[in-house]
Amino acid sequence: MQTRLIVQFDQLNEAGFQAKADVIIRAMIANPHFPEPWPAPAPSTATLTAALETYRDAVQACGTRDTAKIGQRKVAREVLTEMLRKLAQYLEFADRADAQALATTRFDLRRENSRPGTDQLPAPDGLKLLHGQISGSVDVRMRRLDGAGSYEMQVTQGDPMLDANWKHALTAIGSTGITITDLPVKQDTWVRVRGVNGKGGGRWSDPVSIFVL
Repeated sequence: MQTRLIVQFDQLNEAGFQAKADVIIRAMIANPHFPEPWPAPAPSTATLTAALETYRDAVQACGTRDTAKIGQRKVAREVLTEMLRKLAQYLEFADRADAQALATTRFDLRRENSRPGTDQLPAPDGLKLLHGQISGSVDVRMRRLDGAGSYEMQVTQGDPMLDANWKHALTAIGSTGITITDLPVKQDTWVRVRGVNGKGGGRWSDPVSIFVL
């Protein structure tokens, strides 16, 4: 099973992206598994921190809805996103890049599973997390899975690579209108989901995290 880092942040709003980038950068400062300096083109934590501050300033400057400043915010976000992608590329191929080490980077993880059996449901696709309407809640989005009668969701605030850390959150009949509530605020929560039918539970999706507000 190979572990990869997810570097798609399109589903995050401005506040969510700021929080996620900040969590990653803080996790990489003096990270014992990936000590600096890193080879080019991986950016240093100092460069990442400066890019994050530039992005934060650009977000704050958009309060007046000035078109030019909104454009500057978009550019600053693209620059920071590209830096995070370059960092992820280095981390995945570093000598110490095993699953446990990669989990310390605070990037979302994708585990490439072996081919599922014919009687087991595959993992649901398109899992996305959005901030809910009330504090401590998360809206769950995913594609409908053919053959699934319901969907089981688990959450963890710990290491997502350890099965013992996961706990049941809820079971939903459909794949839409799902909200997980009563989550700890101001910290990352990981979510994974699987389809369930008469033959039991299917394969778990790749875990996705969100900074709960």
